[in-house]
Amino acid sequence: MGIGELVGAVQTAANGNGGLGKYESVAVIIITIGGLLLMLVGLVLIFRRLKALEHGFDANILKAMGLVLFIPTLLILAYRKTFQPETLAALFGTVAGYVLSHTKSTERTGQRTNQDQPPAMIS
Repeated sequence: MGIGELVGAVQTAANGNGGLGKYESVAVIIITIGGLLLMLVGLVLIFRRLKALEHGFDANILKAMGLVLFIPTLLILAYRKTFQPETLAALFGTVAGYVLSHTKSTERTGQRTNQDQPPAMIS
């Protein structure tokens, strides 16, 4: 079994042109281990950054951890064809909205902006 044969088999499965045959279990194992390694490395990097900055958990950290765990899981499930394509599209759309959403900073500058000021009273 060569690398070229395995890559070809994975591409065939991704295109929906048939199963992987004798390479199916090997491809599943490689993709699953790769996804788990991505999760582990991502979490290690997040915790190292937290320790270096002596920073606690906040919304941004939880957001980063959620992405590190959720995206590889979605990719593994997408490869295994566990979900229908419409379901995967909805989940990836949810992730995109989550990534692009605005998370407020926990640090305050001490200056008030127009948004922080109470509304004026109309009499």
